[in-house]
Amino acid sequence: MGKGTNFSGQPVLSQLIKLMDRSKINTLASKSGANYYTKHLDGYSHLVVMLYAQKCDKETGRKNIKKWYAKVGEFDNKAFNDIAAAMYDREDEILNYFVNRSTNAPAESLNTKIKDFRAQLRGVIDKKFFIFRLAKIFG
Repeated sequence: MGKGTNFSGQPVLSQLIKLMDRSKINTLASKSGANYYTKHLDGYSHLVVMLYAQKCDKETGRKNIKKWYAKVGEFDNKAFNDIAAAMYDREDEILNYFVNRSTNAPAESLNTKIKDFRAQLRGVIDKKFFIFRLAKIFG
């Protein structure tokens, strides 16, 4: 199976968040009354903030994600089931975030900048000069 190109260069949690349907989550939050006291954050934004704000270690995160899987199974919503299936497939990668609370986002950002820079030059002939320019601009 080849690599998918839909989410290349993005952290795993960011990829999973993009699978969530913002309007469905906000509709569910409104129906349940979760947005009653909301001034600035809607249900979707609050969910994203809470996903990133979890303060726990890897094993606690594993226990919490198992509880969440169970709740999603009870809820029986196709959108959440799809997200849970995607998370289950990459669970270890997601839980590695809780080890030192960092992602590979800075490396991916630099990689994207290098690709854009290379595209602006329409290819690279002299590799040494290209690396020299990269070091001067991004170093």
